[in-house]
Amino acid sequence: MKGILMKKLLAFVLTIILFAIVGSIALHDFEKETAYLTKAVNGRIVVNDFDLQDNNVIELKGGWEFFRDKLLSSKDIAEIDNIKSEYVPVSQNWKDISGTNTGYGIGTYRLIIHVENPSGIYGLKINSIQMAHKMYLNGQLIAQLGNPGEKKDFISKNISYVHYLQLKKGDNELIIQVANFIHLPTGGINKPIFLGKQGAISDLRDRDLIIDCMTITSFFIMGFFFGGLFFQRRKEFYLVHFAFVCLFIGLYQFVHGEKVIYFLFPTISYPSVLRLQYLSLCGITITVYSYLLTAHKQYASKKWVYLFIGLSGYMLLYDLLFVEKVSGVFVFMHTVLGAISLFYACYIFIQSTLSKETEGYYLLFAAISIAAYTMLENINAYTNTYIANWVNLLPLVALMMFSLLLSLRFMLAFRKIEHLSTELIKTDQVKNEFLERTTHEFLTPLTGIRQITESMLKSKELLEENNLQKMELIRSLSFRLTMLVHEISDFVNLKQGLLKMEKVIVDVHATITIEISIFQIIAQQKKVKIVNQVPANTPFIIADENRFRQIVGNLLDNAVKNTHAGEIIVSAVQKGNYVNIIVKDNGGGMGQKKLEQVMNLLHHNMESDHLHGLGLKIVKQLLNLQDGKITVVSKEGEGTVVTFSLPMSMQSKIPSYKARKNTENDRNFFQMATPYFSKVKAPYTVLLVDDSDAFLKIMADIIESIPANVIAVKDGCEALSIMNRNAQIDLVVVDLVMPKISGYELSKKIRENYSLVDLPILMMLESSYHTDKINILQMGANDVINKPFDYAEFEARVKNLLMMKEAVNQSIAMEVAFLQSQIKPHFLFNVLNTINALSYTDIEQSREVTENFAEYLRNSFDFHNTNTLIPFEKEMQLITSYVEIEKMRFRDRIHIQYDIKVKDFMVPPLIVQPVIENAIRHGISKKAAGGFLFFSVEQKKKQIMITIEDTGVGMSPETLASIFSSAAREGHVGLKNINKRLKYYYGTELQITSEENSGTKVVLEITDLK
Repeated sequence: MKGILMKKLLAFVLTIILFAIVGSIALHDFEKETAYLTKAVNGRIVVNDFDLQDNNVIELKGGWEFFRDKLLSSKDIAEIDNIKSEYVPVSQNWKDISGTNTGYGIGTYRLIIHVENPSGIYGLKINSIQMAHKMYLNGQLIAQLGNPGEKKDFISKNISYVHYLQLKKGDNELIIQVANFIHLPTGGINKPIFLGKQGAISDLRDRDLIIDCMTITSFFIMGFFFGGLFFQRRKEFYLVHFAFVCLFIGLYQFVHGEKVIYFLFPTISYPSVLRLQYLSLCGITITVYSYLLTAHKQYASKKWVYLFIGLSGYMLLYDLLFVEKVSGVFVFMHTVLGAISLFYACYIFIQSTLSKETEGYYLLFAAISIAAYTMLENINAYTNTYIANWVNLLPLVALMMFSLLLSLRFMLAFRKIEHLSTELIKTDQVKNEFLERTTHEFLTPLTGIRQITESMLKSKELLEENNLQKMELIRSLSFRLTMLVHEISDFVNLKQGLLKMEKVIVDVHATITIEISIFQIIAQQKKVKIVNQVPANTPFIIADENRFRQIVGNLLDNAVKNTHAGEIIVSAVQKGNYVNIIVKDNGGGMGQKKLEQVMNLLHHNMESDHLHGLGLKIVKQLLNLQDGKITVVSKEGEGTVVTFSLPMSMQSKIPSYKARKNTENDRNFFQMATPYFSKVKAPYTVLLVDDSDAFLKIMADIIESIPANVIAVKDGCEALSIMNRNAQIDLVVVDLVMPKISGYELSKKIRENYSLVDLPILMMLESSYHTDKINILQMGANDVINKPFDYAEFEARVKNLLMMKEAVNQSIAMEVAFLQSQIKPHFLFNVLNTINALSYTDIEQSREVTENFAEYLRNSFDFHNTNTLIPFEKEMQLITSYVEIEKMRFRDRIHIQYDIKVKDFMVPPLIVQPVIENAIRHGISKKAAGGFLFFSVEQKKKQIMITIEDTGVGMSPETLASIFSSAAREGHVGLKNINKRLKYYYGTELQITSEENSGTKVVLEITDLK
């Protein structure tokens, strides 16, 4: 504490010493400047050529003849006898001359200028005559400002100006009539009048104007600069206070000296100028104190600062309201307050210097410059004596010190920022490494948790209802945690700038359809419906396809998460050169406060490392990288609308894959007419579906070399059309994102008719996300491969799926063989009993049954029937043998009617007989009275329709629905096998209609394959 007091005392003493030194130097310079000046004596001054050589000017200083309270002309002075006059110093204040305390009044100044050898044009520079005057030379009016007269006729005006004139040889009479009824403290000629040659006076005027303009401009620029800096760094209030210090100093110069204000506002009244003068003085004082209090809190005293600010504010208010009544006391108070503010500033700056603060030196030199300038200005104001022009440069010296101070602060701040940046980069790198390592380490146990949960959920019957719900919750939470880990990984890549955008032309409708299909499953669990209102003709966009899907997925996930019932609507609309995608939900929405937080997160806080709202951060940054925008509108209780936009593509269709990865100019590099049918003869047929001509050609070449037949199309509609016409397809290779029908929709339609083993699907996608692959496999694809793919990898995956299909075909063939050779024990027992019974009653019928039974057995044990196709006539023999046996068993209870219009065609073995057997055993025989069986074969164009209709017991709708249901694992084995082979060979299914107690109708639709 004692050390602080000693430091303050030392600073106070040093401040006094400093002011004493500056004051002594100022007075010494003042005396030196005034020592050689030519002076007027008893109203007369002699001007020699020597005084005006080398562009010198002389100050018309000394004793002028003065006529108090009179406005006289040359004629008046000559004609009036015994006129009273006196000789006074020309720059002295009226109240000092008269001994009164007022500057009001009128008077006349008279000076005789004696010139020995006049040459050229001379000039007068008038600095200040308060507050109106007329100037006469040799009886002629040469200049006038305002209207000097009695109070009622008085008009004030006081500016600095020059006047050029010619002097005659000998005596020249200069008379100046002066009046003042507006400025109480001072009046009369209070600043020197200079005489010189025209060029010298012009140079003096220009020099003074330039110095004033430089000072004004410099301080105004610095003021606005620091003001602008404050708006960028709003917490540093000292900047705005210092800005006003500079602006008020600039304003002071603007209305003093050469009074530059009249160049811009020539009609401004002098009372207004006076008010601006007082405003600038008080403003400088107030803002200096404010600056000291905010910039140097540790040294400034709030009590003293507030006191002086209050006094200055009171004086300013009085000055503005009663400008004509401001007395000399108030002017002196202005001087005192200004001097105290400078003294206090120097005192604080010295304390800062003593505390070894680098800024203190610059501030101290600035304060010394301002103090010297203020002292000299006060000397000029109170003595009306000459002050050299260099004094006006002192504010610029102070300004230079402040500029150096600013540059020092910037340098120190830059060094600090550079150091902090280095440390921050290291810390950020450590953080990113930690996040990267953590995400990697998290994925392993999370994968384990999910796999264990999935395995337990497959055995639902072993879990109680409560535990089952908990396991579902664990699976859901582990899935979301996995998604969060992936988002953190993306966030780290975004922060490091490792995430690269591969902008291509993207089909908005197809891509959003895929994402909606993925999230539809999750939404249905929450009784939420996702409605796709994106028009099929929505313009394409320029974006990274994977990142676009990620953006849509994040927004859909957020909408599903916050919507507990209702619907989520996804739509798109073109706006200029952008396509707006809107995701609207009717969830809980957000209140104003939360919405503001979200908007702040999107627009002002993107560098935050908090994981809250990470999905939105990633969406925002991904859009930024793709020249996109995002807006959020929400109302609590009504839902949320998220709209994001991406640049629209000018093309009307998506170019080839190569063109998308390179330039759009190469989009016609290769064209392939579709549908394309290869000429290769091979046991397999592969359907290729891709919108890229080049990729179709590449894949066709690879698959044909396996070898396998290739059918290539460019969209899902073509693919479905081909599948309806050509049933023998062993594998479908399809791209995920395509126009018209996406790969997902095509996969879904295929799975409506074909199981995973009946028709394998290899899905191609450009995404590297693990979750995308899982979703695609859940859609119904057998395998997934990333584009662009490796030749060998693609070939291997196609071969594996074809081998799987071959294994399925072999399994089907063995199943057919098993069904052919399978003779049910009760059927064998019943036939033998029938033969035995007939042998006692009707030996001929017994022999007929035995022959039919032998024929049936021979056909059943014929291993050639494992062939892929057999003539229909051979199938018909088996049918006839079986029907005749059953007719013998059931006698008149079974009636059969044949309508065979075509026989010359091939069919898979045992494709019709099991249907007839099923109609007799489970339909007609169940009725006590028996029934009728109608068997017809007819040809319609290339299709052959085989119809088996009975009048048996029929089936209930539930039984009918369970025949091909995947949930029914037992029963209907024969019909399921037939249906499976129909799909494989012909792409058709059994058409079964039935009504209880009325009968059943079965239709087989096949293609003539002979």
